[in-house]
Amino acid sequence: MFKSRRQGLSPQARGSCPDEDQRGMWASRMRINREKTIPYIFRKCEENGRLDNFAIAGGLKTGEQQGIYPFDDTDVYKILEAASCALTGRNDRTMEVYMDSVIVLIAGAQEEDGYLYTARTNKSERLRRWFGNERWEKLNGAMNSTTQGIFMRLLLPIFWPQAKGIFLMLH
Repeated sequence: MFKSRRQGLSPQARGSCPDEDQRGMWASRMRINREKTIPYIFRKCEENGRLDNFAIAGGLKTGEQQGIYPFDDTDVYKILEAASCALTGRNDRTMEVYMDSVIVLIAGAQEEDGYLYTARTNKSERLRRWFGNERWEKLNGAMNSTTQGIFMRLLLPIFWPQAKGIFLMLH
């Protein structure tokens, strides 16, 4: 139904991604983001266990939920969104392959019915006070619904500019 950016997707349909035709200072800032900042943030997500949380939820790794907050998943969603925007109209096979590997981790972390909230899936006892014993039990402060909303916001810039269909297979 939708064409990728490479096939002429209109800029209005790209969600919050900045215009790739920026010149001057913004062009250099966008290049620095793409080449330095985004890879650095991905490394920090690895170092701080944010990606491990998805691997644990997906059964690829054993261990305890990392991080001090149950909504640390959103950092991964936000950097994927930024990376997707940075790649709009660009070819960076290394970043695309890395992003695909993170997307596969996220897909594997979903519960059977599509639910995705690693702190709960990983049964983190030390964080349980944030989210309770049942799904959606503590909507005040748990960030459960906010985490899901940030995940959904991620879909537009990833799917459209990069023509990625894997997120469409997520429940």
